Amino acid sequence: MAPPAALGQALPGPLVTEEPLFGISHISTEVRNVWYPIAVEHEVPRKSATTRPIGTRLLGEPIAIFRDEHNVVRCLADRCPHKNAKLSVGRVMDGKLECFYHG
Repeated sequence: MAPPAALGQALPGPLVTEEPLFGISHISTEVRNVWYPIAVEHEVPRKSATTRPIGTRLLGEPIAIFRDEHNVVRCLADRCPHKNAKLSVGRVMDGKLECFYHG
């Protein structure tokens, strides 16, 4: 058996190859380009039951969850584009998410 390579000495042979491994040539590490469950449908209150959206985080990003005028669950970035205020502390009026700052 050969002695281990000295520090700084190159190891024999390529450690990374261009050949696919088990038939997989590329595995994406892009975690932001996929769908993630953030709430179960019954966890989001019906629009008649609340006037406040739900604020939470997904992959470190703040999001606001609410129901629109048709009671469909919607999700938006939790920030107003004008003043960067949190939309989750605003309210839902007629199915529209309103910023607490702008109304």
